[in-house]
Amino acid sequence: MSGTATGPALADTPDQAIVEAAIGSLVARYAKHADALDAPGIVSLFAADGTLIVAGNAYQGHEAISGWMAKVAGSVTFRGRHIVSNLVIEWRAADPDAATATADMIFVARTEAGAPLGIIAAARYEDRFVRSAEGWRFAQREIIFA
Repeated sequence: MSGTATGPALADTPDQAIVEAAIGSLVARYAKHADALDAPGIVSLFAADGTLIVAGNAYQGHEAISGWMAKVAGSVTFRGRHIVSNLVIEWRAADPDAATATADMIFVARTEAGAPLGIIAAARYEDRFVRSAEGWRFAQREIIFA
């Protein structure tokens, strides 16, 4: 989104506002599916040839992303919440079927029953999106841990 110091704008055009709302929803759905360890849900958010890069390891395509999620789900000993903030979406009408975004994420959880919530991880998301017949999807999501 753009704007000025004297007048922030919701969007430069109505189309931009629609795109930013759709991509913001996609980013939020990723967090919800990740919290639930929902591999099919995560996979559904990616283009068929989409890539998930986690700590430098790339998983391209639905099958590879699903395999990574199954591995994660099998190793998790506690559940928590992904909290996403500082989402900045870049979209231009000149290239209406592509967009990029960055966001910050912290993962909070209790590592044992009765323990207080703690920050388990912090990361930056660097995303590329593509608009498909199904709507906006991740072309690439890179998770860079702090």
